[in-house]
Amino acid sequence: MTEMMGWGDNASWPDGDLSARPLGEMEAMASRSEPQAVGAQVWETLRELGSGRMRQNDLAAATRLRWARLALLAATRKAEAATGDAQAALTDAVYLRAAMIRTFGTGPTGGDRDPADLVRTVLHTIGRSPAEVASAAVGWRPASPADMLGLRRIKNLLTGLKGLDAYLDQADPLREEMAVWLSLIPRLP
Repeated sequence: MTEMMGWGDNASWPDGDLSARPLGEMEAMASRSEPQAVGAQVWETLRELGSGRMRQNDLAAATRLRWARLALLAATRKAEAATGDAQAALTDAVYLRAAMIRTFGTGPTGGDRDPADLVRTVLHTIGRSPAEVASAAVGWRPASPADMLGLRRIKNLLTGLKGLDAYLDQADPLREEMAVWLSLIPRLP
């Protein structure tokens, strides 16, 4: 893992290799650090580390879930530390939450493993109707770079939701709405 030096006076992050630090120490540091004091690169390093350890089957499920939550916190803090696009920042969180649902099952309503909450969050972030996105997708080739990027980000958000319909109640109207949205993926750049 890359060495991280000078993590900001406010954060008091230790110098050196994060992968050698205890999980509890990283959780404590991440939860009390100001996003801007630490910087986006440190949060990205924590997100990568947490995401990787979440997938280590030799760890206990409870430990892997803690790593997943650290990765999710880091992705959120990275977005807060950066001045970038909200949709681009949300994509990491969408993929992490979807992986948590697939790996650990669903969780409490409104929690990080609630598939309906995740789908609603993505659709709210898109902020357009499926018809509007479908219309924009028809002529994306001559579109401006900014418009193409917007459509690409929508595709990235939607792709993270693939397979989550299995975790939604059969009678939930959100399941059908999600199917309409997912059908747009092949048409997006």
